[in-house]
Amino acid sequence: MYDCHVYPWKPRWKHSFELAAKSVPVIFDEFGGTGSQLAFGRKVIAYAAAHHISWCAWSFHPQAGPVLIKNWNYQPSAFGALIKKALTITNDQ
Repeated sequence: MYDCHVYPWKPRWKHSFELAAKSVPVIFDEFGGTGSQLAFGRKVIAYAAAHHISWCAWSFHPQAGPVLIKNWNYQPSAFGALIKKALTITNDQ
């Protein structure tokens, strides 16, 4: 298993795992962004799905950015809403 962290400030994020993905399973065990980086989040989720890569979003704390929640009532941030939607999509096959 190859593990990598994928963030918008790492412009060559694909470069860090593309070779490994040809021979071993890959997981993005951290990835995230802010409300202004939703396009990046959609791109990572789509890339992971297309290449059978597992992922975990980061961070479940309202003040340790990038954040998935706005507050301790667990109200999703804009990026958190994107992640929640991606996790609730079902596959009927």
